Amino acid sequence: MQNPYAAGGQPGPGMGGGSAMPVWGQQPAQMPSAPQYVETPDGGVVTAGQPIPREPQPLVTYIVMAINAALWFFSIFAPQVAGALEMSPDLAFSQPWRLITGGFVYTNVSLFSLIFALLMIWIMGRSLEPALGHIDFLLVYLLLIAAGSATVVLWCRVFDVYLIPTGASAVILGTFGLLITLLPRDQLRSMSGFWTILVINLLLVFMYPWIPWQQKLGGFLMGLAAGWLLRRRKNGRTVTTQMWVLLVPVVLMLLIAALL
Repeated sequence: MQNPYAAGGQPGPGMGGGSAMPVWGQQPAQMPSAPQYVETPDGGVVTAGQPIPREPQPLVTYIVMAINAALWFFSIFAPQVAGALEMSPDLAFSQPWRLITGGFVYTNVSLFSLIFALLMIWIMGRSLEPALGHIDFLLVYLLLIAAGSATVVLWCRVFDVYLIPTGASAVILGTFGLLITLLPRDQLRSMSGFWTILVINLLLVFMYPWIPWQQKLGGFLMGLAAGWLLRRRKNGRTVTTQMWVLLVPVVLMLLIAALL
């Protein structure tokens, strides 16, 4: 008599070979299910159950925002502190730290102007810093400030005028230049908000004439160069060493200004 559990009439267990079949009351083996995937905040995927990596926090952005806000309060309640840090073309060579610290100091500006500047830094920083990394983002930030300051110094020497750049104007316009050369053309065309904010910042040049447009121009041109260089990054690696080449135009402008 054949075992009723034997497939195709083949002998069951103990009847001369054949694979064992489940006996009465025993659950058949479960086939492994296909792995499930979930999407991460940055658009990637991980296996379900695996920890989702957190998006890097824009720590440098928060730090520079805090410094800008603190120095704005110093400019009101302790003006001597802000005065020792603000950018002055006449003191650029004897006190060179002003070329950088001047990009953090807001003097003679309203609270509204400060809030608008901090908002722009936050919008740009929260998008760029996680993509570039903390080190590259900080280096680009400082290069934009230096380019804006050096442009003002050279302009003042050539045309014998006196301008006082203030705040992060070079950084704000510089990040627009960076994105123009860093992002793909198709993506830029679809970013209507990007162009709207850029137009608003250009209009502010005429609304607030005490902020030198030369400062904004220097930052914008440096941003174009930095974006082109950052596009050469491979496999998410930093390009900190290559970024130092962008100091060359800054140094050249200062050397020419010193010789005039």
